Amino acid sequence: MTEERGHGRINRWTTWTTGTDEGIGPPCAARLAVIRRDVADLAGQPLSKQIVLAATSRARLSAAEVSAHLRRHWGIENLEHRPRDTIWREDDQQAYLGNGPRAMATLRNLALGLLDINGIIKIKETVQAIGRNPMRAVPLIT
Repeated sequence: MTEERGHGRINRWTTWTTGTDEGIGPPCAARLAVIRRDVADLAGQPLSKQIVLAATSRARLSAAEVSAHLRRHWGIENLEHRPRDTIWREDDQQAYLGNGPRAMATLRNLALGLLDINGIIKIKETVQAIGRNPMRAVPLIT
């Protein structure tokens, strides 16, 4: 079990793994995992519980390795996705047909990259300022 305290809550991850030699699981999976995530407030009162199933082709992974890999993966996902969702509310967007979602994500990543290479730290404030006066974006691309 792994436990972290932060952001006003306690997160607990418990992971179990098993081999697929019993004939269970997807055909290409060598190992299955169950990850239980419990979230409680700092007083220990439960807030949520989530159970995740995972499959991997790697036969020699311990429960701790599976847990660490999945937590690292979601940490990267949150690091990349969070700015797009907090600035442009990407999860609420209505572009869902064809190449629309991928094109919009690409444009947002391009904007974040331009801000990053120009050393801008206050991303949300800068995007809002550019929204009020689009000419402020010109120095970022020249």
